Amino acid sequence: MRRSAEMQGARSSALRLLLLICCVCATAGYPFKTPLDLDVIPRVTVLSNGLQGCRRFQSSAVNYSTMLLEADSERLYVGARGAVFALNASDISASSAPTIEWEASSEQKRQCLLKGKDNKTECFNHIRFLQRFNSTHLYMCGTHAFRPLCAYIDEERFVMSSQPEEGRDKCPYGPTTGLHCPHHR
Repeated sequence: MRRSAEMQGARSSALRLLLLICCVCATAGYPFKTPLDLDVIPRVTVLSNGLQGCRRFQSSAVNYSTMLLEADSERLYVGARGAVFALNASDISASSAPTIEWEASSEQKRQCLLKGKDNKTECFNHIRFLQRFNSTHLYMCGTHAFRPLCAYIDEERFVMSSQPEEGRDKCPYGPTTGLHCPHHR
């Protein structure tokens, strides 16, 4: 009888200890932390004076906001306002970088203005998402003057290989809106 009582007491103490640990962990958020708790400190910081003598990519396009580095093929894909570039990752200053121009039409820009958006910054096609789709294609999405569209890129020929498709829920509407993880087909 005494042993049975001792075992029940030990079990009860172990359960209380386990409950206490669970409560402490849940209060601290372990193992489920929100994305805001993630470490967002840059891994590499380069001061502007440390860039002197570096090779640079130059284009008339502006707002280079999206990049995809593929080390195996030594390619750096850069999404900008109205264009996507395929740069040689070993020498981004090479002047003959393949380019896909993808501007918003004048009608799309007009519709954007009617929505009260800024025609100097917002009513353009800002490429905001680039992702490997399969071994031969990339997938890109752009804001398209606050009417997001997406398309596939034939990587070898570096051309759009599909008609643009609806980009709602895959791409932000504006150039400064945060990016979320899209779920494309």
